[in-house]
Amino acid sequence: MVDRRPSMLARCTSPADVVHALNFVRQHNAPFSIRGGGHNIAFAYGASYERLVAIKKQYDLENLFRINQNIRPA
Repeated sequence: MVDRRPSMLARCTSPADVVHALNFVRQHNAPFSIRGGGHNIAFAYGASYERLVAIKKQYDLENLFRINQNIRPA
């Protein structure tokens, strides 16, 4: 039987938080599962993000090139 109501959640905001959460469940021999949350598109594209937004705004107004890490048209 799968219990769909977790007894605890860890809202990790950094890699260090993930390490801390995994160490906790290991210490307590607790069952756990991992679920990915939000996607930070600006972080994924790094320093190029602003330039890509400007290019997309100029050339892809109908959002034709929308794939996994989409930059929304402005």
